[in-house]
Amino acid sequence: MGQPKIASFGAWTSNQFPLESLPNRNDKIMAIDLLLKQGYKEYYFVINDYKSESEQSKIASLLDAADNTTLKMIPILLPPSEGGENGNYDWEGWIKYLNLLKSSHHSLYGFVMDDFNWFSTGEGKDKKDDGLDDKQKIQENVKFMIKSKLDRALQHKRNDLNFFPTVYFEGLGTNDVKKHFYDYSNGIVLASSNYYSVTDLQHNLDTFSKVFHEKPLKFVLYTAKTSSFAQQGYDPPSDRLILATLSIANKTKGIDEIVIWRNTNSHVIRDYISNINDKQFLSFVSLMEKLQLKDETQSNVLDLSSSILSSQKSKSENHEDDNSEAYLASLTPWLGVSVTDLSPSISEEMGLPEHTKGILIQSVVSNSPAERAGLKGAFLDVDSNGYLTRKGDIIISADGKEIEKPSDLTKQVEAKKPGDLLTLGINTKGNVIFKVITLGSLHGY
Repeated sequence: MGQPKIASFGAWTSNQFPLESLPNRNDKIMAIDLLLKQGYKEYYFVINDYKSESEQSKIASLLDAADNTTLKMIPILLPPSEGGENGNYDWEGWIKYLNLLKSSHHSLYGFVMDDFNWFSTGEGKDKKDDGLDDKQKIQENVKFMIKSKLDRALQHKRNDLNFFPTVYFEGLGTNDVKKHFYDYSNGIVLASSNYYSVTDLQHNLDTFSKVFHEKPLKFVLYTAKTSSFAQQGYDPPSDRLILATLSIANKTKGIDEIVIWRNTNSHVIRDYISNINDKQFLSFVSLMEKLQLKDETQSNVLDLSSSILSSQKSKSENHEDDNSEAYLASLTPWLGVSVTDLSPSISEEMGLPEHTKGILIQSVVSNSPAERAGLKGAFLDVDSNGYLTRKGDIIISADGKEIEKPSDLTKQVEAKKPGDLLTLGINTKGNVIFKVITLGSLHGY
Protein backbone atom coordinates (compact mmCIF):
# COMPACT_ATOMS: atom_id res chain seq x y z
CA MET A 1 0.00 0.00 0.00
CA GLY A 2 1.34 3.47 -0.91
CA GLN A 3 1.72 6.49 1.26
CA PRO A 4 -1.54 7.82 2.76
CA LYS A 5 -3.11 10.76 0.99
CA ILE A 6 -5.67 11.75 3.65
CA ALA A 7 -4.50 15.21 4.63
CA SER A 8 -6.78 15.93 7.55
CA PHE A 9 -9.11 14.52 10.21
CA GLY A 10 -12.18 16.30 11.54
CA ALA A 11 -14.28 15.74 14.67
CA TRP A 12 -18.09 15.85 14.18
CA THR A 13 -19.93 16.74 17.41
CA SER A 14 -17.51 14.79 19.59
CA ASN A 15 -19.11 13.15 22.63
CA GLN A 16 -15.70 12.88 24.33
CA PHE A 17 -14.80 16.55 23.82
CA PRO A 18 -18.07 18.46 23.32
CA LEU A 19 -16.44 21.86 23.06
CA GLU A 20 -19.68 23.81 22.73
CA SER A 21 -21.01 22.32 25.99
CA LEU A 22 -17.96 22.88 28.21
CA PRO A 23 -18.64 25.44 30.96
CA ASN A 24 -15.64 27.76 30.81
CA ARG A 25 -12.86 29.02 28.58
CA ASN A 26 -10.06 27.00 30.21
CA ASP A 27 -11.99 23.74 29.75
CA LYS A 28 -12.54 24.56 26.10
CA ILE A 29 -8.87 25.38 25.55
CA MET A 30 -7.77 22.13 27.23
CA ALA A 31 -10.20 20.08 25.12
CA ILE A 32 -9.08 21.84 21.95
CA ASP A 33 -5.47 21.06 22.85
CA LEU A 34 -6.36 17.37 23.29
CA LEU A 35 -8.11 17.25 19.92
CA LEU A 36 -5.13 18.83 18.20
CA LYS A 37 -2.72 16.41 19.87
CA GLN A 38 -4.87 13.51 18.68
CA GLY A 39 -4.47 14.72 15.11
CA TYR A 40 -7.75 16.55 14.49
CA LYS A 41 -7.63 19.78 12.48
CA GLU A 42 -11.35 20.63 12.26
CA TYR A 43 -14.27 20.60 14.68
CA TYR A 44 -17.92 20.45 13.60
CA PHE A 45 -20.69 21.61 15.96
CA VAL A 46 -24.42 22.34 15.65
CA ILE A 47 -25.97 25.81 15.71
CA ASN A 48 -29.75 25.58 16.11
CA ASP A 49 -30.83 29.23 15.90
CA TYR A 50 -28.63 32.28 15.44
CA LYS A 51 -31.46 34.51 16.74
CA SER A 52 -31.12 33.01 20.22
CA GLU A 53 -29.04 35.26 22.48
CA SER A 54 -27.89 32.31 24.57
CA GLU A 55 -26.83 30.49 21.39
CA GLN A 56 -24.94 33.57 20.18
CA SER A 57 -23.12 33.83 23.48
CA LYS A 58 -22.19 30.13 23.48
CA ILE A 59 -20.85 30.25 19.93
CA ALA A 60 -18.88 33.46 20.49
CA SER A 61 -17.27 31.91 23.59
CA LEU A 62 -16.35 28.76 21.67
CA LEU A 63 -14.80 30.65 18.75
CA ASP A 64 -12.96 32.96 21.13
CA ALA A 65 -11.32 29.93 22.79
CA ALA A 66 -10.32 28.51 19.39
CA ASP A 67 -8.93 31.76 17.96
CA ASN A 68 -5.52 31.28 19.59
CA THR A 69 -5.20 27.72 18.23
CA THR A 70 -4.95 26.08 14.80
CA LEU A 71 -8.26 24.19 15.13
CA LYS A 72 -10.69 25.13 12.36
CA MET A 73 -14.27 25.58 13.59
CA ILE A 74 -17.18 24.57 11.34
CA PRO A 75 -20.81 25.12 12.47
CA ILE A 76 -23.49 22.67 11.29
CA LEU A 77 -26.79 24.19 10.15
CA LEU A 78 -29.90 22.02 10.22
CA PRO A 79 -32.34 21.51 7.31
CA PRO A 80 -36.05 20.64 7.77
CA SER A 81 -35.38 16.91 8.24
CA GLU A 82 -33.29 17.80 11.32
CA GLY A 83 -34.61 21.17 12.47
CA GLY A 84 -38.31 20.37 12.06
CA GLU A 85 -41.14 22.79 11.50
CA ASN A 86 -39.81 25.27 14.08
CA GLY A 87 -36.28 25.47 12.70
CA ASN A 88 -34.69 28.72 11.58
CA TYR A 89 -34.49 28.76 7.78
CA ASP A 90 -33.87 32.47 7.28
CA TRP A 91 -30.88 31.93 5.01
CA GLU A 92 -30.16 35.62 4.44
CA GLY A 93 -30.08 36.07 8.21
CA TRP A 94 -27.80 33.05 8.65
CA ILE A 95 -25.29 34.36 6.10
CA LYS A 96 -25.22 37.83 7.70
CA TYR A 97 -24.65 36.25 11.12
CA LEU A 98 -21.87 33.92 9.90
CA ASN A 99 -20.20 36.76 7.93
CA LEU A 100 -20.16 38.84 11.10
CA LEU A 101 -18.68 35.97 13.12
CA LYS A 102 -15.98 35.44 10.50
CA SER A 103 -14.99 39.12 10.66
CA SER A 104 -14.28 38.70 14.40
CA HIS A 105 -13.01 35.11 14.62
CA HIS A 106 -10.35 33.71 12.29
CA SER A 107 -10.99 30.21 13.74
CA LEU A 108 -14.37 30.11 11.91
CA TYR A 109 -13.43 28.23 8.75
CA GLY A 110 -16.85 27.69 7.19
CA PHE A 111 -20.19 25.99 7.73
CA VAL A 112 -21.96 22.74 6.83
CA MET A 113 -25.58 22.21 5.85
CA ASP A 114 -26.44 18.78 7.21
CA ASP A 115 -28.50 16.16 5.31
CA PHE A 116 -28.51 18.35 2.19
CA ASN A 117 -29.87 15.66 -0.14
CA TRP A 118 -31.65 13.67 2.58
CA PHE A 119 -35.40 13.50 2.98
CA SER A 120 -38.26 12.85 5.37
CA THR A 121 -41.54 11.06 4.70
CA GLY A 122 -43.67 13.30 6.88
CA GLU A 123 -44.45 10.36 9.15
CA GLY A 124 -44.45 10.42 12.94
CA LYS A 125 -46.70 10.64 15.94
CA ASP A 126 -47.37 14.32 15.35
CA LYS A 127 -48.23 13.88 11.69
CA LYS A 128 -51.83 13.42 10.68
CA ASP A 129 -53.02 11.02 8.00
CA ASP A 130 -53.49 13.33 5.03
CA GLY A 131 -54.43 10.62 2.54
CA LEU A 132 -51.09 10.76 0.72
CA ASP A 133 -49.03 7.66 0.03
CA ASP A 134 -45.39 7.37 1.10
CA LYS A 135 -44.04 8.62 -2.23
CA GLN A 136 -46.15 11.76 -2.08
CA LYS A 137 -45.12 12.44 1.53
CA ILE A 138 -41.37 12.37 0.78
CA GLN A 139 -39.91 15.83 1.32
CA GLU A 140 -36.41 16.37 -0.04
CA ASN A 141 -34.24 18.89 1.78
CA VAL A 142 -32.61 20.07 -1.43
CA LYS A 143 -36.02 20.93 -2.92
CA PHE A 144 -36.70 23.05 0.16
CA MET A 145 -33.31 24.75 -0.18
CA ILE A 146 -34.11 25.71 -3.76
CA LYS A 147 -37.60 26.95 -2.92
CA SER A 148 -36.37 28.97 0.07
CA LYS A 149 -33.63 30.56 -2.07
CA LEU A 150 -30.56 29.37 -0.17
CA ASP A 151 -28.56 29.82 -3.40
CA ARG A 152 -29.46 33.53 -3.45
CA ALA A 153 -28.30 33.95 0.15
CA LEU A 154 -25.02 32.14 -0.58
CA GLN A 155 -24.18 34.83 -3.13
CA HIS A 156 -23.59 37.19 -0.20
CA LYS A 157 -21.28 35.03 1.93
CA ARG A 158 -17.70 36.16 2.42
CA ASN A 159 -15.12 34.58 0.13
CA ASP A 160 -13.17 33.31 3.12
CA LEU A 161 -16.27 31.65 4.62
CA ASN A 162 -16.45 28.12 3.21
CA PHE A 163 -19.70 26.25 2.52
CA PHE A 164 -19.96 22.44 2.60
CA PRO A 165 -23.27 20.65 1.87
CA THR A 166 -23.57 17.12 3.30
CA VAL A 167 -24.51 14.66 0.55
CA TYR A 168 -25.56 11.03 1.16
CA PHE A 169 -24.97 8.23 -1.32
CA GLU A 170 -28.54 7.08 -0.60
CA GLY A 171 -30.02 10.57 -0.72
CA LEU A 172 -32.48 12.05 -3.20
CA GLY A 173 -31.90 15.02 -5.48
CA THR A 174 -28.12 14.77 -5.76
CA ASN A 175 -28.28 16.24 -9.26
CA ASP A 176 -30.24 19.20 -7.91
CA VAL A 177 -27.41 19.80 -5.44
CA LYS A 178 -24.98 19.95 -8.34
CA LYS A 179 -27.20 22.07 -10.60
CA HIS A 180 -28.06 24.72 -8.01
CA PHE A 181 -25.26 24.73 -5.41
CA TYR A 182 -22.06 23.43 -7.03
CA ASP A 183 -20.72 26.93 -7.75
CA TYR A 184 -21.38 28.10 -4.17
CA SER A 185 -19.77 25.14 -2.40
CA ASN A 186 -16.12 24.96 -1.38
CA GLY A 187 -16.24 21.20 -0.96
CA ILE A 188 -18.64 18.34 -0.27
CA VAL A 189 -19.13 16.28 2.89
CA LEU A 190 -20.02 12.73 1.81
CA ALA A 191 -21.86 10.27 4.06
CA SER A 192 -23.64 6.93 3.81
CA SER A 193 -26.51 5.54 5.85
CA ASN A 194 -25.21 2.08 4.93
CA TYR A 195 -22.22 2.55 7.24
CA TYR A 196 -22.26 -1.06 8.48
CA SER A 197 -21.08 -2.29 5.06
CA VAL A 198 -18.19 -1.37 2.74
CA THR A 199 -19.08 -3.61 -0.21
CA ASP A 200 -20.10 -0.69 -2.45
CA LEU A 201 -18.05 2.01 -0.71
CA GLN A 202 -15.20 2.20 -3.22
CA HIS A 203 -17.55 2.42 -6.19
CA ASN A 204 -19.77 5.04 -4.54
CA LEU A 205 -16.83 7.20 -3.48
CA ASP A 206 -15.42 7.05 -7.01
CA THR A 207 -18.84 7.89 -8.47
CA PHE A 208 -19.46 10.92 -6.26
CA SER A 209 -15.92 12.17 -6.79
CA LYS A 210 -16.82 12.33 -10.51
CA VAL A 211 -20.18 14.01 -9.87
CA PHE A 212 -18.50 16.69 -7.75
CA HIS A 213 -15.23 16.83 -9.69
CA GLU A 214 -12.70 19.48 -8.69
CA LYS A 215 -14.37 19.85 -5.28
CA PRO A 216 -12.48 18.73 -2.15
CA LEU A 217 -14.33 15.80 -0.56
CA LYS A 218 -14.69 14.93 3.10
CA PHE A 219 -16.08 11.55 4.16
CA VAL A 220 -17.97 10.97 7.43
CA LEU A 221 -16.90 7.81 9.27
CA TYR A 222 -19.28 6.46 11.93
CA THR A 223 -17.55 5.05 15.01
CA ALA A 224 -20.77 4.66 17.02
CA LYS A 225 -24.37 3.62 16.36
CA THR A 226 -26.78 6.24 15.10
CA SER A 227 -30.12 6.35 16.91
CA SER A 228 -32.08 4.89 13.99
CA PHE A 229 -29.84 1.84 13.66
CA ALA A 230 -29.63 1.35 17.42
CA GLN A 231 -33.41 0.96 17.42
CA GLN A 232 -33.10 -1.76 14.78
CA GLY A 233 -30.62 -3.75 16.86
CA TYR A 234 -27.46 -3.23 14.83
CA ASP A 235 -24.15 -3.57 16.66
CA PRO A 236 -21.73 -0.62 16.79
CA PRO A 237 -19.29 -0.51 13.87
CA SER A 238 -16.51 -3.02 14.54
CA ASP A 239 -12.83 -2.10 14.60
CA ARG A 240 -12.36 -4.06 11.39
CA LEU A 241 -15.23 -2.23 9.66
CA ILE A 242 -13.74 1.13 10.68
CA LEU A 243 -10.27 0.14 9.43
CA ALA A 244 -11.73 -1.16 6.16
CA THR A 245 -13.53 2.14 5.65
CA LEU A 246 -10.34 4.09 6.31
CA SER A 247 -8.42 1.86 3.91
CA ILE A 248 -10.91 2.42 1.08
CA ALA A 249 -11.31 6.17 1.66
CA ASN A 250 -7.55 6.66 1.79
CA LYS A 251 -7.06 5.38 -1.75
CA THR A 252 -10.03 7.20 -3.31
CA LYS A 253 -9.24 10.12 -5.58
CA GLY A 254 -10.66 13.39 -4.26
CA ILE A 255 -11.04 12.40 -0.60
CA ASP A 256 -8.77 14.65 1.45
CA GLU A 257 -10.37 14.43 4.90
CA ILE A 258 -12.02 11.87 7.14
CA VAL A 259 -14.59 13.29 9.57
CA ILE A 260 -15.05 11.14 12.67
CA TRP A 261 -18.63 11.12 13.95
CA ARG A 262 -19.13 11.24 17.73
CA ASN A 263 -16.57 8.77 19.15
CA THR A 264 -13.49 10.83 18.33
CA ASN A 265 -11.49 9.17 21.13
CA SER A 266 -11.95 5.69 19.64
CA HIS A 267 -8.81 3.61 20.13
CA VAL A 268 -8.89 2.36 16.54
CA ILE A 269 -8.95 5.94 15.22
CA ARG A 270 -6.11 6.95 17.56
CA ASP A 271 -4.06 3.98 16.35
CA TYR A 272 -4.71 4.84 12.72
CA ILE A 273 -3.77 8.51 13.02
CA SER A 274 -0.66 7.66 15.08
CA ASN A 275 0.54 5.07 12.55
CA ILE A 276 -0.60 6.72 9.33
CA ASN A 277 2.95 6.74 7.94
CA ASP A 278 3.83 3.21 9.06
CA LYS A 279 3.86 0.92 5.98
CA GLN A 280 3.55 -2.23 8.08
CA PHE A 281 0.51 -0.86 9.89
CA LEU A 282 -1.09 0.24 6.61
CA SER A 283 -0.56 -3.27 5.23
CA PHE A 284 -2.47 -4.58 8.25
CA VAL A 285 -5.26 -2.08 7.54
CA SER A 286 -5.41 -3.28 3.93
CA LEU A 287 -5.75 -6.86 5.17
CA MET A 288 -8.68 -5.80 7.39
CA GLU A 289 -10.36 -4.37 4.30
CA LYS A 290 -10.02 -7.67 2.43
CA LEU A 291 -11.37 -9.69 5.35
CA GLN A 292 -14.30 -7.30 5.82
CA LEU A 293 -15.29 -7.52 2.16
CA LYS A 294 -15.02 -11.31 2.24
CA ASP A 295 -17.29 -11.67 5.27
CA GLU A 296 -19.98 -9.12 4.42
CA THR A 297 -22.05 -11.45 2.25
CA GLN A 298 -22.90 -13.66 5.23
CA SER A 299 -23.58 -10.73 7.56
CA ASN A 300 -25.83 -9.11 4.95
CA VAL A 301 -27.93 -12.30 4.84
CA LEU A 302 -28.66 -11.96 8.54
CA ASP A 303 -29.25 -8.19 8.38
CA LEU A 304 -31.73 -8.43 5.51
CA SER A 305 -33.63 -11.27 7.15
CA SER A 306 -33.91 -9.98 10.72
CA SER A 307 -37.28 -8.28 10.24
CA ILE A 308 -38.72 -11.38 8.59
CA LEU A 309 -37.52 -13.60 11.42
CA SER A 310 -39.34 -11.51 14.02
CA SER A 311 -42.57 -11.60 12.03
CA GLN A 312 -42.42 -15.39 11.82
CA LYS A 313 -42.27 -15.96 15.58
CA SER A 314 -46.03 -15.87 15.94
CA LYS A 315 -46.35 -18.72 13.44
CA SER A 316 -44.37 -21.09 15.64
CA GLU A 317 -46.14 -20.61 18.98
CA ASN A 318 -47.48 -24.18 19.02
CA HIS A 319 -44.21 -25.80 18.03
CA GLU A 320 -42.14 -27.50 20.75
CA ASP A 321 -39.03 -25.64 19.53
CA ASP A 322 -40.70 -22.25 19.17
CA ASN A 323 -37.63 -20.47 20.58
CA SER A 324 -35.23 -22.17 18.18
CA GLU A 325 -33.79 -19.79 15.59
CA ALA A 326 -32.99 -22.74 13.34
CA TYR A 327 -36.63 -23.82 13.39
CA LEU A 328 -37.84 -20.28 12.69
CA ALA A 329 -35.39 -20.00 9.80
CA SER A 330 -36.66 -23.26 8.31
CA LEU A 331 -40.14 -21.70 8.12
CA THR A 332 -38.99 -18.38 6.69
CA PRO A 333 -39.15 -17.92 2.91
CA TRP A 334 -36.23 -15.88 1.65
CA LEU A 335 -35.81 -13.85 -1.54
CA GLY A 336 -32.54 -12.04 -0.80
CA VAL A 337 -33.16 -8.40 -1.73
CA SER A 338 -33.43 -5.03 -0.02
CA VAL A 339 -35.85 -2.58 -1.61
CA THR A 340 -36.98 1.03 -1.37
CA ASP A 341 -39.80 3.28 -2.58
CA LEU A 342 -39.45 4.58 -6.13
CA SER A 343 -39.56 8.34 -5.63
CA PRO A 344 -39.84 10.87 -8.48
CA SER A 345 -36.18 11.82 -7.97
CA ILE A 346 -35.04 8.20 -8.28
CA SER A 347 -37.21 7.80 -11.39
CA GLU A 348 -35.55 10.86 -12.89
CA GLU A 349 -32.06 9.49 -12.14
CA MET A 350 -33.10 6.26 -13.87
CA GLY A 351 -34.44 8.07 -16.93
CA LEU A 352 -38.01 6.92 -16.22
CA PRO A 353 -41.30 8.88 -16.10
CA GLU A 354 -41.83 10.65 -12.77
CA HIS A 355 -44.81 8.54 -11.70
CA THR A 356 -43.37 5.14 -12.61
CA LYS A 357 -44.86 2.52 -10.27
CA GLY A 358 -43.00 -0.16 -8.35
CA ILE A 359 -40.17 -0.50 -5.83
CA LEU A 360 -36.47 -0.29 -6.57
CA ILE A 361 -34.18 -3.20 -5.66
CA GLN A 362 -31.36 -1.54 -3.73
CA SER A 363 -29.17 -4.61 -3.33
CA VAL A 364 -29.18 -8.36 -3.99
CA VAL A 365 -27.52 -10.81 -1.60
CA SER A 366 -24.81 -12.97 -3.13
CA ASN A 367 -25.93 -16.56 -3.91
CA SER A 368 -29.53 -15.77 -2.96
CA PRO A 369 -32.64 -16.90 -4.88
CA ALA A 370 -32.87 -13.36 -6.27
CA GLU A 371 -29.31 -13.40 -7.58
CA ARG A 372 -29.71 -16.84 -9.10
CA ALA A 373 -32.80 -15.54 -10.92
CA GLY A 374 -30.74 -12.68 -12.36
CA LEU A 375 -32.22 -9.76 -10.39
CA LYS A 376 -30.02 -6.66 -10.27
CA GLY A 377 -29.66 -4.15 -7.45
CA ALA A 378 -29.26 -0.39 -7.86
CA PHE A 379 -26.02 0.73 -9.44
CA LEU A 380 -24.85 4.35 -9.34
CA ASP A 381 -22.97 5.83 -12.28
CA VAL A 382 -22.15 9.15 -13.92
CA ASP A 383 -23.42 10.26 -17.32
CA SER A 384 -21.42 12.11 -19.98
CA ASN A 385 -22.40 15.45 -18.43
CA GLY A 386 -21.16 14.49 -14.97
CA TYR A 387 -24.59 13.92 -13.40
CA LEU A 388 -25.59 10.98 -11.25
CA THR A 389 -27.50 8.15 -12.91
CA ARG A 390 -29.06 5.11 -11.29
CA LYS A 391 -29.61 1.71 -12.85
CA GLY A 392 -31.34 -1.36 -11.47
CA ASP A 393 -34.42 -3.55 -11.48
CA ILE A 394 -37.84 -2.33 -10.37
CA ILE A 395 -40.35 -4.83 -8.99
CA ILE A 396 -43.83 -3.95 -10.27
CA SER A 397 -45.80 -7.11 -9.41
CA ALA A 398 -45.65 -10.33 -7.40
CA ASP A 399 -47.83 -13.27 -8.46
CA GLY A 400 -49.89 -10.88 -10.55
CA LYS A 401 -50.54 -8.36 -7.73
CA GLU A 402 -49.27 -4.80 -8.12
CA ILE A 403 -46.33 -3.80 -5.93
CA GLU A 404 -46.31 -0.12 -5.02
CA LYS A 405 -44.37 -0.12 -1.73
CA PRO A 406 -41.92 -2.45 0.07
CA SER A 407 -44.55 -3.82 2.45
CA ASP A 408 -46.53 -5.12 -0.57
CA LEU A 409 -43.63 -7.40 -1.47
CA THR A 410 -43.09 -8.46 2.15
CA LYS A 411 -46.70 -9.63 2.40
CA GLN A 412 -46.41 -11.70 -0.77
CA VAL A 413 -43.19 -13.38 0.39
CA GLU A 414 -44.37 -14.05 3.94
CA ALA A 415 -47.49 -15.79 2.63
CA LYS A 416 -45.28 -18.53 1.19
CA LYS A 417 -42.82 -21.11 2.49
CA PRO A 418 -39.33 -22.13 1.37
CA GLY A 419 -39.44 -23.96 -1.95
CA ASP A 420 -42.54 -22.13 -3.21
CA LEU A 421 -42.46 -20.25 -6.50
CA LEU A 422 -42.84 -16.47 -6.71
CA THR A 423 -43.42 -14.75 -10.05
CA LEU A 424 -42.10 -11.20 -10.13
CA GLY A 425 -42.85 -8.59 -12.78
CA ILE A 426 -39.65 -6.60 -13.33
CA ASN A 427 -39.19 -3.26 -15.03
CA THR A 428 -35.61 -3.34 -16.29
CA LYS A 429 -34.39 -0.43 -18.41
CA GLY A 430 -38.01 0.40 -19.27
CA ASN A 431 -38.88 -3.13 -20.44
CA VAL A 432 -41.17 -5.45 -18.44
CA ILE A 433 -40.06 -9.05 -17.98
CA PHE A 434 -41.19 -11.82 -15.63
CA LYS A 435 -38.98 -13.91 -13.36
CA VAL A 436 -40.12 -17.13 -11.67
CA ILE A 437 -38.09 -17.52 -8.45
CA THR A 438 -37.89 -20.50 -6.13
CA LEU A 439 -37.82 -19.06 -2.63
CA GLY A 440 -35.13 -20.30 -0.28
CA SER A 441 -34.84 -20.34 3.50
CA LEU A 442 -32.66 -18.04 5.54
CA HIS A 443 -29.91 -20.52 6.34
CA GLY A 444 -30.53 -23.01 3.60
CA TYR A 445 -30.21 -20.53 0.72
